[in-house]
Amino acid sequence: MQVKKTNTKDYSPFLKKILKNRNLKKEEEIEDFLNPKWSLEEEKYNPFLLKDMEKSSKRILKAIEKKEYILIYSDYDTDGIPGGALLHDFFKKINYKNFSNFIPNRNLDGYGLSLPCLEKIIKEKKPDLIITVDCGITDIEEADFLKKEKIDLIITDHHEPKKKLPKAYAIIDHKQKDCSYPEKILCGCGLAFKLVQALNKKNKESKKNILPDLPEGYEKWFLDLVAISTICDMVPLVGENRLFVKYGFIVLSKTQREGLLNIFKKARLDKNNLSADDVAFYIGPRINAASRLEDPKIAFLALCGETSAKEASDNLEKINNRRKTLTAKIMKNVWKRIEENDKKNRKVIVIGDESWPLGMLGLISGKISDREKKPSFVWTKTASEKIKGSARSGGKKSVLSLMEKTSDFFTHFGGHHASGGFETDFSKIHFLEKEIGKNFSSAEKFKVGKIKTEEEISLDEVNIRNFNEIKKLEPFGVENPKPIFLFKNIKIKNRRFFGKNSDHIEISFLSPKKFTLKAISFSYAEKFPSLNLEKIEKINLYASFDGNFWNGNVYLRLKIENIEEC
Repeated sequence: MQVKKTNTKDYSPFLKKILKNRNLKKEEEIEDFLNPKWSLEEEKYNPFLLKDMEKSSKRILKAIEKKEYILIYSDYDTDGIPGGALLHDFFKKINYKNFSNFIPNRNLDGYGLSLPCLEKIIKEKKPDLIITVDCGITDIEEADFLKKEKIDLIITDHHEPKKKLPKAYAIIDHKQKDCSYPEKILCGCGLAFKLVQALNKKNKESKKNILPDLPEGYEKWFLDLVAISTICDMVPLVGENRLFVKYGFIVLSKTQREGLLNIFKKARLDKNNLSADDVAFYIGPRINAASRLEDPKIAFLALCGETSAKEASDNLEKINNRRKTLTAKIMKNVWKRIEENDKKNRKVIVIGDESWPLGMLGLISGKISDREKKPSFVWTKTASEKIKGSARSGGKKSVLSLMEKTSDFFTHFGGHHASGGFETDFSKIHFLEKEIGKNFSSAEKFKVGKIKTEEEISLDEVNIRNFNEIKKLEPFGVENPKPIFLFKNIKIKNRRFFGKNSDHIEISFLSPKKFTLKAISFSYAEKFPSLNLEKIEKINLYASFDGNFWNGNVYLRLKIENIEEC
């Protein structure tokens, strides 16, 4: 599995300019960025640099040797589900049968380890060892319960630890203060992959040879799952994550996973020309839709089901279409309610409705924060009469810090700087916005990856040659954004509104060399609420190159990032 090397002498002035804008100037730096080598992963990112990895790998190998019952407890999102599928595939690969996967129901069980779930698991399955994926770092009470039940708990999680850690057998979280691992930005599935790497290495050191003799580097075929999680969980696509996604795309292009192949077909994706946007906008939402509205096990089966993957992925398609319709209905209500309030004095937005599905809250919160550029806290009432919600930053203020400073108003909270979840009492929810607002100024700031304009170019420079140069910078994502260019003072030739509610737009322009170029924006009204695109004639366009692949051909167009009326 090799990534094709680029001859640095062949870099065009167009590409060199973009590389320079990203502070990549030296030939060695450029080569490492454009053509990351797997050998770097094996040398620099030794899995045993992770705290408790040695202890964890020994315990799991012991469990395998003694045929103990192992339970994989993973989160229900686009990080936890692929991560759980990865460990599932690992145990299948080594022909280990005494294990199972458990994924909590987002709407019934909530996030992380749950005492009712654990009690049921112990009663029905009696596991000897539980391994978490993408959860557990804040579950102190649940860890104490498992310890009392004499069940070993290995936590693998990438969320921010609190001052007090769970009393687990071992904790693998690179964000622990005393963890010496050089990379601090992996997703949960990425850590699950590091665990598999460690198990292979530790097995080789063991004279018992507990794992079967498998081909060298076979675990790299799990990188399709790591790539999906890394992109969808929006961790920075630099360093080790860039390696994971770069090689993960190679695996995706060769995938034989029936569920994924069916998703590609329904989403009209060419698996040989996938982009990070394809994964984020077409694959991720389908995986997430299962837990938002139904059972996350559907998405799990779509990724690794031996006999029911196609059926599960068909079901995902139906659920995702239902999710789209419900999202549009809820957001129409949200925008109306926000417009009715005085936005100028609102430092944060707290909004909710007892009828909104719990699984939709993160999506709603993200849309609000993206448009309003401020933190949003979105809530609903659960069947157990609890108020639960999701928060998104929408700027530089950490929602985790905001919740910590307003901790008296929450019964439970956790997450990242950019996103999180919370629980509170119904009596407090209507005062929450005011209380969080009081702590806004003192809340911690965090670094936000900014999308910068590369330079002003002409429409004539939008061509296949430059498109191919830009593709060398892929995969794009946080801290490696897709290059955005400014096209100044250009005249609109034609505009076409499309979609079920005519909420998407395609604008046509005539270049100086008299060829027609199209630019597209989905849900443009949400992105540009103050612009009347039906009447504007001349604009400053901020856009990225976009290749629409179909039947082996590429159709070049622009993707609209921003518009200014001239």
